[in-house]
Amino acid sequence: MPKALERLVRMQDEEDYCPDPEAMLFETLQIISDCVDDVPLGSLLLDMSPEIRRLYPDCDTETIVELGRFLGRVDFEEFVAHLVVEKIVDSGVTLDYNALALLDIKIDWDSTNGPSLSFGGLIDLSERFLAWRSPLCSEAWICWAEQNDMTQEDLEFVLGLKRGAGRIRPGDLVAITGNKKKYPIFSAFDVNFVKSGDIGKVLKVDFDEIVVEFPPKGAGTFYPSELSIAHSKVFRVRGLSEGQWVKLNPRLVEEASLGKYPWPSELLEESGQVIHIDSSDSTMVIRFGKKLVEGFPDNECKVCSKFAIPADKPEYSEGTREEEAGK
Repeated sequence: MPKALERLVRMQDEEDYCPDPEAMLFETLQIISDCVDDVPLGSLLLDMSPEIRRLYPDCDTETIVELGRFLGRVDFEEFVAHLVVEKIVDSGVTLDYNALALLDIKIDWDSTNGPSLSFGGLIDLSERFLAWRSPLCSEAWICWAEQNDMTQEDLEFVLGLKRGAGRIRPGDLVAITGNKKKYPIFSAFDVNFVKSGDIGKVLKVDFDEIVVEFPPKGAGTFYPSELSIAHSKVFRVRGLSEGQWVKLNPRLVEEASLGKYPWPSELLEESGQVIHIDSSDSTMVIRFGKKLVEGFPDNECKVCSKFAIPADKPEYSEGTREEEAGK
């Protein structure tokens, strides 16, 4: 509390004082929580989708299950994700679809009021690091930070990307997925049992042992292999794809010429089309169209994937390409 009061005093005394980065992120996450947490899926579908409202005016649990079966789980969850984005943006949070891959927004299929959305803040730290490696996700957050006068260093700090942690963390809701018929848990005066599928809350993580509480029965110790994060996730990390147009990330110009697969120095301001992606060595083959690069057949060049970010398709024709190639 004293630190919070100190910041408030400074804000009153200094006209150019910028809000604390952690406070800014907390406010954003609070707005998202208000939009998402415990919101019935039927209400979201009816409020944000005129098509659903016209086809399924009631949109009860049976209807939602039917939609999931008809569209398939992945397509249905992606449809829900886009509606969630629309609702969040309407509430004043300027984060796009790919940025929200860092957030733990899930569908709780077992809610007492029917399928509902739940919000658990930022995703697990190990998954957060993976998501941050995708320029589609990280660049969206960096743009949000710049709009709020926050440095990238501050952003990475408040997102927890400079701290280490395990896959499962205290506070997570986990489901038992082991093969045993029952697992003992202990309360102050009794021994009880839980089974595969039961959901509890992580109290402590200690190397290869995880203590999980199952109110009101008690708590027990499990191996990580016996647990998994509960519920299905809405947002998934997306990467660049073959056929997509990309350009050099302007934040990486200084290091773009380094390493085994650098970005061509004469094409620092040019975009190209991704022809092939090789996940084994984190590279991609890009075909550049506007400038002919000497020494690269078919204008194709293999570069490190981390240098590329999405770009618009350039406005020039095949004829223009042929003219430049003949120069």
